[in-house]
Amino acid sequence: MGVIAFGDGPESVWQAARWVYRRLMGDLAAAAGSDGGIRDGVEQAIHLDGLHFDLLDPALASRIFAVLETVAQATVKDARSPRMRWKEGLNERARIRYQSAVRELLELLGRHGEQFRGNCHSKR
Repeated sequence: MGVIAFGDGPESVWQAARWVYRRLMGDLAAAAGSDGGIRDGVEQAIHLDGLHFDLLDPALASRIFAVLETVAQATVKDARSPRMRWKEGLNERARIRYQSAVRELLELLGRHGEQFRGNCHSKR
């Protein structure tokens, strides 16, 4: 299992199969571009099977949140984009499972957006 946690409590945690989590983190790292802080944070999160926003520096958490939201939206809405590598090697059933999991994450991102969209200092 891989998790993305925005705080304490089960309503603040997204859980997914490890293969789903690792593919998502791969696209997140790729989308980070030249932001070494995001790439380093994602690499650590991959090794720990968890991205815990409440343990991150607030500025880094805000940057990671923005890129993660962009990646999740692109996965759900623009799955045919050649820049999205998550679908490589997956059959149709696995693609559907992946997108369903990311859709759940997108809902959670929406609930926690105010906390991390540029004003994460106020919620810490």
